[in-house]
Amino acid sequence: SELRAVANVTQEIYEAVAPHVMVWGGGSSRLNIHTASENVLRTLNDRGNLAPLTPGDLDSLLAARGEAGFEALDAFKELAVFEGKDMADLWANLGENSDYFLFTAEAEVADRRARLYSVLHRIQASTNIVARSFVRPW
Repeated sequence: SELRAVANVTQEIYEAVAPHVMVWGGGSSRLNIHTASENVLRTLNDRGNLAPLTPGDLDSLLAARGEAGFEALDAFKELAVFEGKDMADLWANLGENSDYFLFTAEAEVADRRARLYSVLHRIQASTNIVARSFVRPW
């Protein structure tokens, strides 16, 4: 809903970027290098005077990640695509796990459907519901 309130964000723009952005006001969550989408990875060095990743760079990142994820954060930082670039600010915002999750449930009863969205926050071995939204049957 916050993104829709930004000037000039059309429905088409919203639908294109919504799967790749999250606004959450709290904690020290970091970008999970193992699960970040291709579009998010593409923006990693699009900072200041650095050129964005080329399609070849992105292909190299995705190949290094493979199906199982990157070997480790330190190995990720040493990839050739980042060589010679000052990435110190970026490294502080990267991680290898996720603490927040969006749970979506849908039920259909008598030809009417309803959806429930819950934002879950994992803290060590427990999970807390941070926010919940119910979409009425249609």
